[in-house]
Amino acid sequence: MGYKSIMQLLVFRTTLHSLGKGINLLFCIGKIAVHLKMQIHSSLSLFVVCAILFTGQTNCAKTAVKAPAELAGPILETMSVCSQETNTKQEWIMAAMAENKVFENEAFMKFMDCTFQKSGYAKPDGTLDVEKSVKIFPKNFDMKTVFENCNKNKGSTRVETTFKVFKCYQQTSPVQLAF
Repeated sequence: MGYKSIMQLLVFRTTLHSLGKGINLLFCIGKIAVHLKMQIHSSLSLFVVCAILFTGQTNCAKTAVKAPAELAGPILETMSVCSQETNTKQEWIMAAMAENKVFENEAFMKFMDCTFQKSGYAKPDGTLDVEKSVKIFPKNFDMKTVFENCNKNKGSTRVETTFKVFKCYQQTSPVQLAF
């Protein structure tokens, strides 16, 4: 699944999220297939689509905020490159983005480090560049405090530090970033 497909699924997932909880799953799958003008050929694709749909309906604990388009595109492109470089499973990436899941394995940790480093949102030691990172989020959320607190999490390597910071963000952020 390339950058463009990931972006289309996430945009459509955000659209479905705004429709509310009472949406029929089969109707949604049909709408996604029509919207993306593609057929669902494998059970893995169906799994990813279903995961996105369910999270759009059930993950209400956090406020969904849309990343500015000029920032979202480059981030998603970097994620696509890093997923290939680190051989990270697409369903892990989708679950992390849509459900705030964290996968504690070497491939996912390296994927997160690669994404944060190549996109410029992490410093060389693995902590977040707080000033750059807050620009992704609306000003009415105190993300600076979240990021500063998460930056206190250190690992024994840069990869571990990046992962610990990401995990902290997933667990403590009041918002869920949508692309």
